[in-house]
Amino acid sequence: MLFSPYVFYQDVRQNKQMMKNLVFLFLTLIQLSPCTGQTEKKTENQKNTGEQRANNNYLPPAFEPKYINGNSPTIYLDEAHFNFHTMNGRYKAFASVLSKDGYLVAPFVDKFTRENLSKVEILVVANAFGDSTNWKLPTLSAFSKEEIKVVNDWVYKGGALFLIADHMPAAGASTKLAFSFGFNFINGYLYNFKTFSDVDIFSKTDGSLTETFLTKGIDSVASFTGQAFFIPENAKSIMNVGEDYIIYLPSEIGKISGSKTPKFYAKGLSQGAIIEYGKGRIAVFGEAGMFTSQWSGESGDEEFIMGMNNENASHNHLLLLNIVHWLDETLPNN
Repeated sequence: MLFSPYVFYQDVRQNKQMMKNLVFLFLTLIQLSPCTGQTEKKTENQKNTGEQRANNNYLPPAFEPKYINGNSPTIYLDEAHFNFHTMNGRYKAFASVLSKDGYLVAPFVDKFTRENLSKVEILVVANAFGDSTNWKLPTLSAFSKEEIKVVNDWVYKGGALFLIADHMPAAGASTKLAFSFGFNFINGYLYNFKTFSDVDIFSKTDGSLTETFLTKGIDSVASFTGQAFFIPENAKSIMNVGEDYIIYLPSEIGKISGSKTPKFYAKGLSQGAIIEYGKGRIAVFGEAGMFTSQWSGESGDEEFIMGMNNENASHNHLLLLNIVHWLDETLPNN
């Protein structure tokens, strides 16, 4: 019988790594002076924080489907934890791409138990929350201790998990689940302090997008703020945070002031990574919008195009497909 090494907050190696990460955060918070004059000029809520609305008319680009005979595994999308992204909502485009590839996509509407995960092959958890109304610190965990142990054991015995958690408070809500696999989420906002753009480009040209089997045929991908995180030693980072990035640590969603909000340099962190865990596989990403198709902006304002329909994100759907092919073990590790 295959047993998971998981013990909630008791694994010695993980706790040592967490202490190293906490020391790093402490030192960078102490040493961080204003990054540039431009940073200090930015005011609260200056980036696009308007309502995000799904583009229900999104049509995935043409590609040859992986499954054409109806023998694909079913991809279950968690909808039992106040998820901000759901199959028929903001992740409709996500589901459309995978459906076009021949996958069956279905909502998972129950809490995680050994019994109801026993027949699941691939599980997607996107922006889960423990509370649908609290957007301030402290952030509640989206998952109970028992659910985290169940999911960890399920992956270790062969399950495939695609965990996506965006900027604060989504990162905080999935922190405990991520940490059970050795990933340390940071419950903040990842910003490029030189451009403060709503779009972050990860490219092979500058090394921010790793050249690997997961990015074959992909020159660059775009993300839309999100968070960044520490990865365990045996994980492989796909989206690498460069020297022009900082992480803001606000106490409330969207409430960021360049001079007043705690921050630290984010160079060396990851916004997307994969790892093999026991007999299973995990893909962890710190930005959910990159796999959507949606608009963002206050009513009456110019709308911002976010996700796979953004002009900078023409390869995002290919990364999504490669991630899922790797999770279902049809994409070789080479």
